[in-house]
Amino acid sequence: MILQMYKAHHTHSDYKTPPAGFHSVKGNGKRIPTWKSNVTYEGAIVPCGSTRDNPRFSSYDLVYNEYIVYDPNRLKVRFLVECTL
Repeated sequence: MILQMYKAHHTHSDYKTPPAGFHSVKGNGKRIPTWKSNVTYEGAIVPCGSTRDNPRFSSYDLVYNEYIVYDPNRLKVRFLVECTL
C-alpha cells in the first residue's frame, strides 16, 4: 500500500478524516525555517533560529507548516520539544 500525504493551503480543523485517497495532511505555511541555522541531532534535522517568508506559499492560511496524522498507530514519537517564550 502506497501512502499519500495531501498538501493543503487552507486549515483542516473541521476534518475528521483526510481527503479521499490520502492518509494524512500537510498544511503548508507562509513561513519556513532559515535552513542555515539547522542542527542535526541523531539523524533528524532540527530547524533552529529565525523564520522567513515562504515565496511559494505567501497566500496560504497557515503561518507555519503543520502535519495531521489521523491514525495514532502511524505515529512514532522521537522528540519532545519544550520552548520558553
